[in-house]
Amino acid sequence: MAGWSVLANFIVQDVKVESNALASNAIMGVVNQSIAGTRPAGVARTGGRVWTTYDFQQQALHGFGVGLGLTYKGDCYADSLNLYCVPAYVVLDAAVYYRQKTWDVTLNLRNLTDKTYYVSPTFSGALPGDTRSAMLTARYRFQ
Repeated sequence: MAGWSVLANFIVQDVKVESNALASNAIMGVVNQSIAGTRPAGVARTGGRVWTTYDFQQQALHGFGVGLGLTYKGDCYADSLNLYCVPAYVVLDAAVYYRQKTWDVTLNLRNLTDKTYYVSPTFSGALPGDTRSAMLTARYRFQ
């Protein structure tokens, strides 16, 4: 269909630590356990994104467009012993834009459902992802 585009990716990986380094977690009662065979901290087995845009084809709306996207990240661990699991998430984003040859303006809308999710796992948990937010961007292209 004229004006419509779709970009998508998906990953499936089975990554395992090969190091025989030892790790401990006194709170969980684990002392000097090998991390060999565990999944590296922050690495999900699955993830993906799909983003679709539509540029309006009608002459009266020439330059206007809309976009919609989903981001998915599977569960991962916040520590090398795989004791603290960070849950999987799906986030919905959108955009409305107006484009001309030398300039454009875009309104990006993040996390439309205001879902609570966690990114950037650390040894003691994970940082929260973006809450519902909007960002307006204006660009000019010098020629």
